[in-house]
Amino acid sequence: MGDLFDRIKMLFSQATAEDKPATHEVFTRSAAELEIYEQWKKSKRLARILEGFKARIEGRFATEAELPLHFIDTTKSRGFVLEHEEGLMTGNEMRHLLDYFQEQILTVGYVSYMSDVKNQMQGNVVQTIERHYLKPKFNFDETTGKMAQRFGNITIEYLEQNHLPVQLKLQSNVYSDRKYTEPRPFEELMELLVT
Repeated sequence: MGDLFDRIKMLFSQATAEDKPATHEVFTRSAAELEIYEQWKKSKRLARILEGFKARIEGRFATEAELPLHFIDTTKSRGFVLEHEEGLMTGNEMRHLLDYFQEQILTVGYVSYMSDVKNQMQGNVVQTIERHYLKPKFNFDETTGKMAQRFGNITIEYLEQNHLPVQLKLQSNVYSDRKYTEPRPFEELMELLVT
């Protein structure tokens, strides 16, 4: 019986070995990183990037060529993926946006549930994902008798492959349980992010 169990365990561990992160840990920014981030927030670069987001959201850009921003829109999930394009912004700026968006969301009744970084091999590629996972604060809506979900759970991820920037993704996943209020419109979240 022990041999059979060991074989099954070995098969499952082999089948999922590629999916397991080589490292997975909670992260915080160093004082030096935070100082650089604060300087960046005061710079004209952030204002230009946010203006690009606004223009793309409002449809002033006819194509994704001006800003490679793709929208996610399903019944339970809304969001966007910003692809890295050389010359538009650096990897550090995408990382700053990750933190900036988290900061904006925390101002509207969210808590940072987890910030982590995963490194894993995908074939010959080293993939690094920095992530902020945010949840709405527990808040009972007395008018409906339900818990307010705001925009649902929000995940913000910055992806690098072989230390090169690939994309920044923000995804809002709503609760479909009857004990939660209807989610706030995603457009409100987008407006919050670009102000």
